[in-house]
Amino acid sequence: MTKFKSGYGMTMQYALLWLLLFCFPVITLAGIQDATASDSLQEADEQVLSAPSLTDLSQIKYDSNGNGKPDMLGDTVTVSGLSNIATGLLHQRFMQIFIQQDSIGLSLFSSSYDEPVSPGDSVVATGVVQEYYGLVEINVINYRVFPNTGIKPLEISLTKALEDLQKYEGMLVNGLGTVIGKGSRFNGKYLMISPSGNPKDAIMAYVTNFHTSYQQFDFESISIGDEVRITGILSLYEPEADGEEESTYKVHLRFPEELEVVGISRNQMVLWGSIGIIITLVAIGWIISLRSTVKSKTEDLKQSLEDKEILLKEIHHRVKNNLAIMSGLFELQLDGTENEQTKIALKNSQSRLKSMALVHDKLYRTSSLTDIEMSQYVEELVRSLHDTFIGPQQEITLNFEIDDLSLDIDQAIPCGLLINEIVVNSFKHGFKNKEKGSLKIVMKKHNGNARLVIADNGHGIPEDFDISTSSSLGMMLIETFKNQLDARLDISNTIGTRFSFTFPIK
Repeated sequence: MTKFKSGYGMTMQYALLWLLLFCFPVITLAGIQDATASDSLQEADEQVLSAPSLTDLSQIKYDSNGNGKPDMLGDTVTVSGLSNIATGLLHQRFMQIFIQQDSIGLSLFSSSYDEPVSPGDSVVATGVVQEYYGLVEINVINYRVFPNTGIKPLEISLTKALEDLQKYEGMLVNGLGTVIGKGSRFNGKYLMISPSGNPKDAIMAYVTNFHTSYQQFDFESISIGDEVRITGILSLYEPEADGEEESTYKVHLRFPEELEVVGISRNQMVLWGSIGIIITLVAIGWIISLRSTVKSKTEDLKQSLEDKEILLKEIHHRVKNNLAIMSGLFELQLDGTENEQTKIALKNSQSRLKSMALVHDKLYRTSSLTDIEMSQYVEELVRSLHDTFIGPQQEITLNFEIDDLSLDIDQAIPCGLLINEIVVNSFKHGFKNKEKGSLKIVMKKHNGNARLVIADNGHGIPEDFDISTSSSLGMMLIETFKNQLDARLDISNTIGTRFSFTFPIK
């Protein structure tokens, strides 16, 4: 029988105190008090080291003949070590705890207990060596507890414990593993854990239904394939040979928090996946409903827009017709008028009406109800004025340089009237008594602005001409339309007359 050594997991002072007071009455307190403190400690140390009462845990488990039974089976022994579990956990009424030293542990059992034990407490116990389904344990007769002094039970890694399960039996183990099985057995529930994922390396993480926190261990939310971290006490279960169960090592879980899923469990993945599918289906349903609503609203808006387009086209058509009627009335008036000045006035008014009527005609005939494509409009307007004011004896050439440029109706009408006034003025005055001449219309787009140039090689205008002071109706209208367009005007009189307007495109 080996002796107790100071390197084991309880403090020497507590062991000495218990042994001096209860195990060795031949040693009196008076004898210790007579010596110095250091001498008494040395003397007590020597007596303990020579005492046969404390038995090494490895000696208790030793099987010299290899028959599967410990040599000391049935012997009464005294052992010591650090408790790695509290009383009342594995069983509510019985004392079922484990103590351990540096690299070995042992089960302590008693059908009753008075003094509770907590993890880290030093325990000295006397009892009979016995086996319980293959697990070597001490059936405790009496024991003494020395409260935790800050020493924690050593934890062995699960991977290391799997290398020699028998050696580390009764020790506290800790490690990661993959769940490869689960179920109920031995009056409890279990998970089969494998650090490598290989079933050959698997060990059981077990909770007995006698455990005080049995219901708090949530095995149901853990699925096969989940990675978990466990902390518990390595133990052995070896049922009698009835052919139904095999011996197995298991890890007794102490607290629910010592069974921890690492990352996201498969159940959580399924749950979140289901929630994601539900959300997706709801979103798809909502999108389908929204698209249906949008489609219905779009069709309603489209129909409304088509109705408004038809109505607006009808308005442009009626305006154009009304202007054409007014132009026709002017034409009838021209036929019945002998006064030349009156004829000129009627012709000017008629050309202005035609200019506006042409805008509405273009809007009626195009897909756009608000924008006028200026190149076609300007060319058609100028040619119509040419046919009205230029006689057969004159040869006036028309030149056009117009970009693809569109103006809305609010700019197209004043721009058309502006062109009408200047072109009519050129035909009436610039080419008066001239057999030949040329008129050039340029309209360019640059940096959001439109530049309109109307130039002729006619007689020109007086050098001191000022449009702002002119009393001519035509010039007054030009000034009015220029202001409506917010245009800048430049007039030159080098060769004929040249009007240049620059205005922003809206």
